[in-house]
Amino acid sequence: MTQQDGYVAPLRPAGLINRLAASPRFQSFAARVPVLRTIARREGAALFDLMQGFVNSQMLVALVELRVLHMLADGGATPDTLAARLNVPPERMTVLLQAGAAMRLLRRKGSMFFLAQRGAAFLGVAGLEDMVRHHTVLYGDLSDPVAFIRGETTPALANFWPYVFGATGPMDPDISARYSKLMADSQTLVAQEALGVLPLKGAGQLLDVGGVRVHFCGPFGRGILRCNWRCSICPMWCGWRSCPMTLRATAVPSGRMRCPTAQTS
Repeated sequence: MTQQDGYVAPLRPAGLINRLAASPRFQSFAARVPVLRTIARREGAALFDLMQGFVNSQMLVALVELRVLHMLADGGATPDTLAARLNVPPERMTVLLQAGAAMRLLRRKGSMFFLAQRGAAFLGVAGLEDMVRHHTVLYGDLSDPVAFIRGETTPALANFWPYVFGATGPMDPDISARYSKLMADSQTLVAQEALGVLPLKGAGQLLDVGGVRVHFCGPFGRGILRCNWRCSICPMWCGWRSCPMTLRATAVPSGRMRCPTAQTS
């Protein structure tokens, strides 16, 4: 769309399909035709999801920080009851609970709100709540999205990745501990996904190249041994004595790592 001397030219994007999609006349026509109406409604719902995505994410943060899902895990409650427990105005608590119901994390029955199936699944995923809390750093970086895209800001999220973006100075120990815990918890999700498609029935030995303790001494290691308890896990580093799986690696003259034994304690 161009504007010259107060005149706004109609939008005419390149390509026939795009021109039809941008045409108000065609949109009105599509809404009246059964087959096209289905497509139009689906696309309209997708556009609405894009518009409300930020609101959903912010309401999710509030639900997590206030532990509303946990409070409803044992049974339903009214907005007034939760408002009193959390020191939140009742009308604001009602807004939050309605948002949770719209996201299908909660369900409403009369004046009561209950934990929904999706909300229960959310609580059952290890590390998911910490991931939601971690997103607040990204939201802060995107408070001015245009400046962010132009490279005119200093993203705080980069401080969590000094090995990627380069260290900018000493890191806050609390931030480091929180991020380390988040990464450790997320390994459970990665391990479940990877081991679900990786056949280990005939494997006799695995080598961890460039890994860290949490990989094979945590969810991955436990998952591997559940799939194949005879499998030996050989880390490519030396002297890891505190590992609960008692993995021992020794250096050889060529610089490679050799794991003579891998036993479970």
